[in-house]
Amino acid sequence: MIVLPDTPPTALSLSRTSASSHLLSLRAAIVQKNDDSNDTTSYLINLEEYLQALTKAVHDKTLTYESTLYEEIPWSNIKHSKKHKLEKIRSSSHEAEKITWTVRHEIYMVVLAITLTYLKKAAEVTNSLIDIETENVDEYNENWKRIMVYYKTAISFILYGIELSKSEPSDVSLKINPMLMSTIHKISQISIQIVILIKFSWINRNSFQYKDETIQTENNSTLSKVAIYILQESKIIKTLIGNLSTKDSQYFTLDHTNWISYLDVVEKYIDGYAGLFLSLHMYKEDKLGDAIGLVHFSLLSLQSKKAVTEVNQTSKNPLRHVKAKFSTKKNEAILSNLNSVSSLKIDKSAFSDKPTSSSKLILNDLNYLFDQLIKLNLKFTKENDNLKFDKVASWTDIFVDNKWPTGSPIPISKIDPYNPSASTVASGEKSEYAGRGAYY
Repeated sequence: MIVLPDTPPTALSLSRTSASSHLLSLRAAIVQKNDDSNDTTSYLINLEEYLQALTKAVHDKTLTYESTLYEEIPWSNIKHSKKHKLEKIRSSSHEAEKITWTVRHEIYMVVLAITLTYLKKAAEVTNSLIDIETENVDEYNENWKRIMVYYKTAISFILYGIELSKSEPSDVSLKINPMLMSTIHKISQISIQIVILIKFSWINRNSFQYKDETIQTENNSTLSKVAIYILQESKIIKTLIGNLSTKDSQYFTLDHTNWISYLDVVEKYIDGYAGLFLSLHMYKEDKLGDAIGLVHFSLLSLQSKKAVTEVNQTSKNPLRHVKAKFSTKKNEAILSNLNSVSSLKIDKSAFSDKPTSSSKLILNDLNYLFDQLIKLNLKFTKENDNLKFDKVASWTDIFVDNKWPTGSPIPISKIDPYNPSASTVASGEKSEYAGRGAYY
């Protein structure tokens, strides 16, 4: 469900080029308004046809990777050094500063556009699927498989981009930032793990509604570890993003201004999932007090302005001690007033209205998650007050009492890099990496 703000990049109209008429014709098909009204499938087909034409020209030796195609940066949302910054390319004299934009640069950008568009398409399909209410969740297995295919196709393309970057000459004047491909690769990898959490949450939500509040999942401990793994990887991704900013005129990257603030909200969302599935695991283990404490932790993760962490009230620092006590009381007040999804107050400023409102897609599942946690809180509390009488674990003890397991992902079948010579257009629509009985 991750759709980074200001992505995918889009092709811009060109004023100066040495590209062939065939390439220009294919490129014209990918120049579009940067909004969400475009048909994603058709756009992907056009992007892949253009990429095939570029790689074929290199294969046929009509062009080389270092052949100059354009004398300007022909893509939106690119960040470059101050000297070559996109918005300063056109001078007051209407003369554009020359940029040597090669076939290699163009392939990089097309690969990034394809990868990020597949991530967007997967998020769109997931967003539609989780709105479905059904007694028969198995009926939608093929829908979830298709989403996995989109993510795996995205990864295959970014792996191709990473392989291509390894052969880049050291003496070229303009290079892609080496951290960018790695960042998008990791985003694609954790997106698969996130959609696994979403799928099982959706299964539980329908089971809860149609099967007398039954909790259907039995792999809750595993799913909590998946969520924790995602959180660990998100920290690494934010470090990579921090390394994208450079004043070196040799490198260009995508505009990542809003990526870290977006991931900050995503981490709170995943914190909610970690607590949810660990709570369900504790419930199945008949540890109702722990289950309730974990639900409280998840609710606070979604609701609090800052990430919920261990509150150390025994600190020797007086100021920190006072702040910790104040934070605890504030969070307890929040818990006492959470009774419906209308109570949710998330930092929506991280989801910019423009230019890519697709980043907001995650908010739909976040609302479903919050609503599910509230229902579980009511169910568990009622059972405990009438039957079990367990001591309810404090959300502040989640980390100190070793309730938090080590993160680990669901294993994914091997994904090979995109192969231009063996490719088919719209491969995400036609290929399945795993067998018909497998999801991952």
